[in-house]
Amino acid sequence: GVVCNMSDYFANEEGLIETFDFDYDLLNGFDTSLELRSSLLIFCSLPCYFACERDNIIDRNNAQHVCVTHDGIRYSVDRHKAGLRCDCAMAGRTTKTVPFDKITDCDIEEAAGASGPVCCMVDNVISSVNVDTASSEGGVHEVVLRGLKDPHGFKKLVWKVKREVCSVVGGDVAPVSDDMSRHVELLERQTDLLREQRDILRTIAGAGVVVDDVKI
Repeated sequence: GVVCNMSDYFANEEGLIETFDFDYDLLNGFDTSLELRSSLLIFCSLPCYFACERDNIIDRNNAQHVCVTHDGIRYSVDRHKAGLRCDCAMAGRTTKTVPFDKITDCDIEEAAGASGPVCCMVDNVISSVNVDTASSEGGVHEVVLRGLKDPHGFKKLVWKVKREVCSVVGGDVAPVSDDMSRHVELLERQTDLLREQRDILRTIAGAGVVVDDVKI
């Protein structure tokens, strides 16, 4: 499949901060090798692998794009061929945005070990960035980004922007809280003054003071 340049793909994205590239060659090499070795165990699936599945894997990987915007992490899988690779089996474009204020975790899962059939395993070479939110349950991540060229740079930027967003929100809320405190303080002072005036009037009334020939 044709790989679209990441910066071109998000050229019109509002609030774009930075785009991050996938290592498509590494992803395609690992995923196709793993699928081929799994297909070797079931010989009848080999024709399907060479006819469709290999190209489907490559197109699906090449269709992935991700960037960081002021709104959050934006992950997109572009329109690509799937299934039997005919027009009626095209997979439509999907996009997902994870807002910074919803992110609870953004960690890197380094590659280790091997995968596939015991007799012909493939070394795991793909690192993943796992993004979680409060709604992530049962070990299912909100977004999994496999094969980023710079996973550590991505993680660093996400946490940096998240801290900035949280500090801006906190800065907007603080003045409102201060204003409320001042209003409460003024009301308390007014209440104290009214009580003092009431006590003075009661004292005057009890003493029977005459003001302008009128007895109070």
